[in-house]
Amino acid sequence: MNRKIPVWALCLAAIICASLLALMACTNAATNIEDSSHVDPESSETYNSDESTDTITITVAYGEPEDGSFIFEDIESAGLETVKISTNKEVKNFKFISVLMGENTAPTAGNTLYESDTLTPSKPFFARTHINEGWSKRGFSFENNNGETEYYRIIFSSLNGELSAEAIPGPASKTP
Repeated sequence: MNRKIPVWALCLAAIICASLLALMACTNAATNIEDSSHVDPESSETYNSDESTDTITITVAYGEPEDGSFIFEDIESAGLETVKISTNKEVKNFKFISVLMGENTAPTAGNTLYESDTLTPSKPFFARTHINEGWSKRGFSFENNNGETEYYRIIFSSLNGELSAEAIPGPASKTP
């Protein structure tokens, strides 16, 4: 007997699989994730870029500036959320970036949308941007203690509504 599976059931299965893959990717990211219960009470995750005593901790959360700080406005206009990216110590070459998502390819860092020489604990970065369920076309990069650039994409968890970040490869190098 030949039975057809309804299209809605296939779509639901695909959404569940994508959410589970995103959750697995978050837990398997190449960064050390601390328990978010002792950081910003709003939805957030904390990421340590290395294990040295000068650990850089980056926090990604929803949040509005309290002091009228600059907010980067994304070009997308519908469904924008304000995202706060903060750090425990000064980092150099902070960039808010696009994330390239191709068919059957892993996400990679794309174009720079905003850049600053530094990101400091006293001056976090705010962006009003569109966050898709499960993954985002936005991320950030910064220079770590070793002078290497680290790249992350922002992820929204449909399970708990929190934001997190996942390490991604940098932009593909261009050959002459």
